[in-house]
Amino acid sequence: MHDEINFNNQTLPAYKHIINIADNVVVMSYRDSAEKIYDVAKEELTYAESVNKTITLSVECGAE
Repeated sequence: MHDEINFNNQTLPAYKHIINIADNVVVMSYRDSAEKIYDVAKEELTYAESVNKTITLSVECGAE
């Protein structure tokens, strides 16, 4: 479930407003496999593609 907000008289999930407005969007994913990283961002990726925008998926690569 995504938080919906009203902006410019349009109610959409917050991520859609952000993608619509921003020049660049980075989704930070704290997951440990490519499949899980994709799963957490697939809605955002699909929407961005539909409005001709790109998203960068980012992961933490710190050493333990």
